Amino acid sequence: MDEPKEVAEETVVEEKFRLRTVVSDEDGLFLRKKSEEVAFAVVGSEGSVCVDRDTAELIEALKTYTRENEALGMSAVQLGVLKRVFVMRKPWNSENLITVINPSILRVEGKSTKIEACFSIPMPDGMGAGVQRPSTIWVSFSNEAGEIEEDMFVGMDARVFQHEFDHLRGRLMLDEPNFKGWRRQF
Repeated sequence: MDEPKEVAEETVVEEKFRLRTVVSDEDGLFLRKKSEEVAFAVVGSEGSVCVDRDTAELIEALKTYTRENEALGMSAVQLGVLKRVFVMRKPWNSENLITVINPSILRVEGKSTKIEACFSIPMPDGMGAGVQRPSTIWVSFSNEAGEIEEDMFVGMDARVFQHEFDHLRGRLMLDEPNFKGWRRQF
């Protein structure tokens, strides 16, 4: 008798974090929505700051998806949640994942065109698209403990940050003016 309940709950959690792609018109429109700020709660007598349970669960799902798929990063909107949060490898070629909440890009410098890929934009294996982005960025964001971090990202780290940041703004690499690759109109 309990088994159907467990299966039903598992299905809800799985659906809650389903990868959204531009192949589906509904998902394509969803991916173009702007994400909302993540609120932090103050808890305990010492005034600790934390994210709510749903956001903590989302962050774990983002980390799991990133690791299991050997991705460089993943944003909340790609898993169907409109919150300003993403995870990324830093440095890009390491196993280390950082959580980025409510990010801002403070300053940019330089230009670089490189091949990018995106789980939300299916392309043939090994294919990507050339996207021009600033090569150095200075950013501000909160970590999972609610602490504000300021950092400088260069090269591929800057590219990954900007790619995920764009997802939070409802932008896809298809929308970049210098995008050279597969395109689908909505």
